[in-house]
Amino acid sequence: MQPILNLIKTLLGNNLTKQVRPFGHGIKAYLAALYYGFPGKKIKLIGINGTKGKTTTTILVGKILNLLGIKTGFISGALINDGQSEFTNKRKLSTSDAVDLQKLVAKMVKNNCKIAVIELTSQGLEQRRHWGLGKFDTTVFLNAYPEHLEAHGGWGKYIAAKSLLFRNTSKKGHFLGNYDHDQLEIAQKLFHSIPFIIRKSVKKILVLTSEFKSSLSSDGVHRDFEYNGNVYPTNLMSEVEIIDLFFAIKTAEIYVPEIESKLANFIPQLSGAPGRMEWAIFKGNASQDNLQSTLKNNNNWKNEISILVDYAHEPESMRKLLETVQIWKNKGIYTQVIHILSSDGAGRDEWKRPIHGDLSYKNTDFTVLTTDNYTEDDNPNQILDELGQNYDVKMEDRKFKKIVNRKEAFIYSLDLAKKYIQTNPNNKVLTFSTGVGTETGLTQPYKILDWDEKQKWQEVFKSAS
Repeated sequence: MQPILNLIKTLLGNNLTKQVRPFGHGIKAYLAALYYGFPGKKIKLIGINGTKGKTTTTILVGKILNLLGIKTGFISGALINDGQSEFTNKRKLSTSDAVDLQKLVAKMVKNNCKIAVIELTSQGLEQRRHWGLGKFDTTVFLNAYPEHLEAHGGWGKYIAAKSLLFRNTSKKGHFLGNYDHDQLEIAQKLFHSIPFIIRKSVKKILVLTSEFKSSLSSDGVHRDFEYNGNVYPTNLMSEVEIIDLFFAIKTAEIYVPEIESKLANFIPQLSGAPGRMEWAIFKGNASQDNLQSTLKNNNNWKNEISILVDYAHEPESMRKLLETVQIWKNKGIYTQVIHILSSDGAGRDEWKRPIHGDLSYKNTDFTVLTTDNYTEDDNPNQILDELGQNYDVKMEDRKFKKIVNRKEAFIYSLDLAKKYIQTNPNNKVLTFSTGVGTETGLTQPYKILDWDEKQKWQEVFKSAS
């Protein structure tokens, strides 16, 4: 099938292919819906859209509703729950392929789910992968920041792509939007993209992130969620995740109005999305895996290292992540911070490479520039050069290092952490990597390399001496 598609693309050319592709995806989506009996019309749909936070919010909404007794499935770029089992999303798509989407929703219907929560990216919407699902009972707008603008052709087209979700809000449905000062104009625009005949019956719910507070917990790492005078300890570590939790609670409240009285019961049971602010190694001990045996040798330096995995694929997420890291360092939780920073190839958002590079250079002690996904058409050394284009070349090996191979970058960072600790036993080092998250494979020239970011870190950590 792929050779045929490649031939069609060649015959049509890039411009015509780009114009035709959405309708091709849309027809495939509609035929899949027909094949599976239009499952989206047999279940209440919640659609989540935003530049950042949609993966974690999708997962949290699904988990909260399940904990509150409403059987719910969810489809996110990191994790999927079909009402029977929960598993990693192995496709490199935040919005699932049109056929997979219909198949998963059909599985939820079969498993007696009452609600399906679906992460919908602007690109997925623009490609009409949602066709055939039907109307959404609730549509959620989290935020909009410049991202993938090359793919959409500008900011206006980016917002127009987002509107494709909200136009599909059902009659007597719900629109939940971010009404913060920098988002309210877009929220209003998306709400008014709903056809008037439908919009006049839709319940409009506008929320402000000033309605809650986020504070550092007593352990100095996790965050507390403060709402209406009550404080709820969480397993979340960044203010961004607390914002996602807030939007998830407000979305779930549509279906469980008495939710506030139950917050203390379910918040302690929640965790964020895998690959987003997730520990691979926490203070020298694996937080979720039994790696205690690795610490029974004389490598005491390993006791002073924590390793974190995050996605942070756009500047706003990167800023928030680095703010969290700086808070930890200012509190003395860590004395040195090493960042493994990468960027996609294949012409994806090249503009943000130096922005990410500058943020890392300014807010960490050492940056290791490396790669994640790139093809035979990319020059990986050029990607690294663009990430560090504003770096002082005299500071190479003192403030930064360029290493194309990602695993070798991990090994180098641990060697550096070891030196920090052996120089001063009181040092505590945080090493964190961004750009991959839960992806199960890295695109490399002419192949896909099997990859599990968290597991790869644990393997490198275990073998370090």
